[in-house]
This record gives sequence, structure tokens and C-alpha cells, in this order.
Amino acid sequence: MHALTPVTTVNREESQRSPARFVETGVTRMLEALCARGARKDRVEIRAAGGARPIGTDECFAIGRRNVVALKKVLWQHGVLIRTHDVGGAVTRVLSLQVASYVARIGVNATYMSAFGIPVTIRNIFLIIAANSISSTFAVTPGGVGTQQALASVALRDVAPTSTVTAYSLAQQLISMAWNITFGLIMMISTFGWSTTKGMIQESRKEAKQKRSLSDLEKEDEPDAAGADAAAGEPS
Repeated sequence: MHALTPVTTVNREESQRSPARFVETGVTRMLEALCARGARKDRVEIRAAGGARPIGTDECFAIGRRNVVALKKVLWQHGVLIRTHDVGGAVTRVLSLQVASYVARIGVNATYMSAFGIPVTIRNIFLIIAANSISSTFAVTPGGVGTQQALASVALRDVAPTSTVTAYSLAQQLISMAWNITFGLIMMISTFGWSTTKGMIQESRKEAKQKRSLSDLEKEDEPDAAGADAAAGEPS
């Protein structure tokens, strides 16, 4: 979880709507959910990162430090200890990861563009990044497939043939998707273990199946409800 502020005394109503925003309620809910799924507190391993203070030295900017103090307090109340941590400092870790991720994205785009013979320029790279972001935001197909290729073709219509841009965009999307799935599974297995990861995947599939079943039942009920309303409106 990623908490923003330490305690909920300031805004109790907000803590009920979004408990994960607060260390006090977020950590408590997380531990309760873990135990409900069969976890034991004496086997729970907590790894903490963050709590930086990048703006000034005034106490009003020390939210990160107070988050760390609140975390230790809540975990102590539940009898759980922090196994490893990387907290404090003046550089936000999320920002560092975001910058590194963006630089890596630029490098990936440049590599694929070069492989397909598309001119690698700052303008072209950022046009592709913008096209990918728009297609992800307004996706009308799973993963934005098709939409992403169409926008990329429009963005680079002056620098490469449409067939080349489409092939480039599709190859990059499919390979990146495969890499994300593989990397995600590897990280989950290394963090939670194979048995837990397998259980999470099976539970996710079960929930998706239940949602599809409920959706199908609702669709089946709609014609019946419409027919009943029509019958009720007919004169006897």
C-alpha cells in the first residue's frame, strides 16, 4: 500500500472512504485482509520504503517522517515488525522511479523505431509516447490494440509509411505486454512464493468468472422484465 498521511484524526469521513490513504487505517485494513485470507501475523514480512522530506526542513513538511512513526506504531500494536526498510532522506523514491521509468520508455521507443527504420528524433519519440498515452486513456479495445496503431500512424504519417508504423507499433505493444506479464509473475513469485501467487491468480479468475456470470444473468433478466412491463400495461 502507498499511504499519503499518517493518521485519520483530521478527517474521519475521508478515512472511511479511502482508508489506504492513511497509514493508521491502511495498514490495519491490510493486515486484517491478510489474516482473513489465512496469513499469520508472526509470518508476515513488512518492507517499508519512503518517508522522505524533499521540501525544506520545517516541521510542517515532515509528513514522511510522521508516516514512518505512525507505521511503526501501528505495526507494534499488531505485533508485527519491519523486516527491511529504506526510509527518510531528501529525495522522493516514487519520483526517482517515475523518472527512471520515463527514461526507459524513451529508450524502448527509440530502439524499436530504429529497428523498423523509423527516424529516431526527440519529436518522433514524444509523438509516439503521446499517442500511446491517449490510446491507453481512451481505449475502446483490450489494451488499446488497434487504437494505438491508428494514432501512431497519424502521428508519424509524415516520416514513415503507414504499414511500417503499424508493424512497429503492434510489435512493440505485443512484446512489451509479454514482458510486463513475465516480469510481473517473476516479481510476484519472488515476493510471495509460487503457492501464494498461484492462489491469487486462481482467485482473480474466479472473481472474473463470477462477474461475467452476474452480467449474463442481468442481461437475461432485462428481456423478461421488459416483457412483464408490457404485459402489465395491456388492458384486461
